Amino acid sequence: MGSRIDDTTVPLVICEVCLKRVAKDMTRQAETPNYVAYFCSDKCWDRWHAQHGANPGTA
Repeated sequence: MGSRIDDTTVPLVICEVCLKRVAKDMTRQAETPNYVAYFCSDKCWDRWHAQHGANPGTA
């Protein structure tokens, strides 16, 4: 039987760019003034920073 993420045992977050549900401990994070943004991959991280004019190396 294949494995699946169980919402009751693994804290999940939504990727800020692609909206994919991912385990919180497997994400990159960027703190903004009002919230923490989560990203499922470096690709989404870079895309978000390009759209928001932020430097990816600072978060």
